[in-house]
Amino acid sequence: MRDLTFRKPAAKSANRIRKKRDWGAIGKRFLIITGYVFTLVLVGTGGFYGVKYLRQADFFRLERVHVENNLRLSEETILAAAEVNPGMSLFDIDPGEVGIRIERLDWVKKAFVERVFPREVRIRLEERSPLAMVKLDHFYYLDREGTPFKLLEVGDRLDFPVITGIDRERFLADPEISRKILPAVLQLMDELNKRRSFTAREVSEIHVDRQGELHIFAANGGLPIRLGRDWFASKLDRLERVYDDLRPRLSMLKGIDLNVPDQVIVQLQPQGTK
Repeated sequence: MRDLTFRKPAAKSANRIRKKRDWGAIGKRFLIITGYVFTLVLVGTGGFYGVKYLRQADFFRLERVHVENNLRLSEETILAAAEVNPGMSLFDIDPGEVGIRIERLDWVKKAFVERVFPREVRIRLEERSPLAMVKLDHFYYLDREGTPFKLLEVGDRLDFPVITGIDRERFLADPEISRKILPAVLQLMDELNKRRSFTAREVSEIHVDRQGELHIFAANGGLPIRLGRDWFASKLDRLERVYDDLRPRLSMLKGIDLNVPDQVIVQLQPQGTK
């Protein structure tokens, strides 16, 4: 009996099972990709030359600068700081940079700059308002945020209370000055501005002593009045109740102390002193 031998089926030729490539589809994909690349290059090149054309186009040349809310500064001063000139392309004007340059001016707290196409720039200012004068190395205006912002010059208004006792070195070296003492001075100024009797006009000077206590000096005769560091409203209430009676005799007084709770301590000049 013969042994039966089973033959394995012959493997198909690799050439037979290899799929036939679709050269048409490959060519089509190649053309599509090439078209995309060409389009991107064309758009990029066109965009470059388009932007270049817009920057050079007379249609976008600056013709007018409109300035708003400039109560303290002249328009000429603002435009000189802004460094924008007629004929500039609006595309070459950076509103942020222009605003930074304008904010370097003493009176400017914030400058808002806007390009208005096709030919205009608008500048809107938020200016600082002086609340007092502070003596550092020289006299400066102090704004409502407690920032010394302008060195006083000839012709500047001087009808503001003067803050003394803070020299430049102390102001720069002691963080308590800006963190606590100046805010206390501003709080006192706000309280004085609310008054009907003893107002800010009655005060010629606010002095900060080495302990950080506040003393005010009356405009009439320079009478010193000790206020301390806080509770200014209640202390000024007490002062107002007696100040009208004391006014005719201010020259006889050496000082008033309001830093004792619920009291007004009046110090008289020594006998024989005018």
